[in-house]
Amino acid sequence: MPRPMPQHGPPVITAIVGPYAVGKTSLIQAFAMPGIGASRFTSPTIGAAVANHLFPLPESAASVGGSGSGMGCHTIWDTAGQERYASLVPMYTRNCDILIVAVPATEDPDPETVRRLLVAALPPIRSPKVIKGVLTKCDLVTPATALKRRLLLEEIITE
Repeated sequence: MPRPMPQHGPPVITAIVGPYAVGKTSLIQAFAMPGIGASRFTSPTIGAAVANHLFPLPESAASVGGSGSGMGCHTIWDTAGQERYASLVPMYTRNCDILIVAVPATEDPDPETVRRLLVAALPPIRSPKVIKGVLTKCDLVTPATALKRRLLLEEIITE
C-alpha cells in the first residue's frame, strides 16, 4: 500500500476507468511524473493502483482551503480494465471528484462499452462532480480522426 501523502490543501480525487490495455496506467504516469513520462512497457493493473501528485494552488484557492501552503494533493485511482476486476471499480470511484473514461483513439468509441463503464463506475451514493472522456493512443491515428472520435466520445458521455 502506498505511503499517504500529507494533505497540504483541498484533496482532489480522480478515478480513471476503461477497457483492458487502453493505456490508463501510461496516462497516469505521464501526468503524475511529467519529467519522466510514461513507461514504454507497463504491467497490467491488478485491482487498482494509486498515484499521488502535489500541485501548486492558485493564490485564491490556497486562501479558501485555509491551509495557506499553496499546495493541493491530487490522488488518482488507476482501475484495472480486466473484466474479472469490474466488481471492484465502484470501490475506487465512489468518493472521486473526477471520473475519467479512457478509450483508444484507434477505433470509434462504442456507445455500449462507454455506457457499461459509466454504469459500473458511477456509484449511487455520491456521483463525481466532473465526468470526462479521454482518448489514448492518439499517436496512432491522424489528428482529424482523433478529433472526430473525441467529439463522438463526448457526445456519448453527455447523453
